[in-house]
Amino acid sequence: MLYKIVFTLMVLSCLDNVLLAKKRRNIIFHNVTCICLTDLVKQSACDIRQLTNGRYGLNAMFELTRQLPATADVEILLTYKLPRGSRVVKFINLKLRICDVLVHLPTVPLVKEVLIGLSRYSNLPLSCPVKENKMYNVTNLIISDTVWPPYMPLVNFNFTLNFTNLKKLLYTYDLRGSVVQI
Repeated sequence: MLYKIVFTLMVLSCLDNVLLAKKRRNIIFHNVTCICLTDLVKQSACDIRQLTNGRYGLNAMFELTRQLPATADVEILLTYKLPRGSRVVKFINLKLRICDVLVHLPTVPLVKEVLIGLSRYSNLPLSCPVKENKMYNVTNLIISDTVWPPYMPLVNFNFTLNFTNLKKLLYTYDLRGSVVQI
């Protein structure tokens, strides 16, 4: 009898995934902000444009007044909230030393592919030090709903990059969006 119950639950679980996969999802970006909180950043700007339905072009630029300190960190935060939920959930919360990321992570195959892909759309440095008086930019980085699995739940999300040095916030980049049903 127990195996019948387990089998029924497995079938229902698979059926639920099949039904979710047939539902079309779309990603919508609501807002992008980049805020400089110290004199380290001479100038910065960011925007996101909708190219077609579910396809966006991301642009960001910044110029430093002095070389980025070797002790600078980046905190990567991805939070989400279900549309009818009240609780915000931290999905990703990483804090990494920027120079360590640029030096060591390119040896990881998946990260190397991401950095190579990013280098097609930007002139961001792939090694330390990050120089002053040079305009770094990301131009028309394409973000589309093809990167999300079709069974992704409907959520409101927030992607944040916080740049800090010795626990002092230098710069913050914030991208807000939603996954909605078509």
